[in-house]
Amino acid sequence: RPINLREDREGGKVLAANAPADNASVFVANLSWQTTWQGLKDAMRQVGEVSHVDVLQDPKTGRSKGCGIVTFASPALAQQAIATLQGFSIDGRPIELRADRKSGPPGQARGSGTGGGNLGGGVDAPSNPSCVFVGNLSWETTADDLLPVLQQAGSVVTAEVLYMRSGRS
Repeated sequence: RPINLREDREGGKVLAANAPADNASVFVANLSWQTTWQGLKDAMRQVGEVSHVDVLQDPKTGRSKGCGIVTFASPALAQQAIATLQGFSIDGRPIELRADRKSGPPGQARGSGTGGGNLGGGVDAPSNPSCVFVGNLSWETTADDLLPVLQQAGSVVTAEVLYMRSGRS
C-alpha cells in the first residue's frame, strides 16, 4: 500500500517516543474550542501546582485544536491528574488525559499555541522541518510498524500513529 509523506507543517520538537518516568507533562484531549490556557490551568490546579499550560492552536486560523499540554510541578502530580481527572468536564466537554509522549521544556509547544505558566503569556513554536506527516496508512498500522520503514530514510527520533476514538489509525 503506498503511503503519503510530507513535511509536518504544524511542526514541533519531538524528543522521545514514550514519556519518561520523570515526565511532569500531560496531554489533554477533547477540549472545547472555547477553552483557554487559563481555564485549563484553573481546572488542573485542583490536583496541585501547575507550572505551564499550552492550548494548541491552528497557526492559520488561530482556533484551538481541541487539545493542550499541562506541565505540573512534579511527575507525581501529572500521574495523579491522569488518574483522577479522566472524563472531568471542562467547558461542557469530558477531557481525556495521558502522559505527554513528546514533552520538551515548558513553553515549547509542538504546534502553534497560547499558554501560560507562573509568568503567564503566550508562546508560538516555530515549525520543525525535521517532522514529517505520513498519510494513507492502513488502519492496523502501529508506531512499531512505521518506525523501521522510516528508518530506511535515515535517523528517526520517534514515530507516532494517531488514533480516532473508534480505535482506527
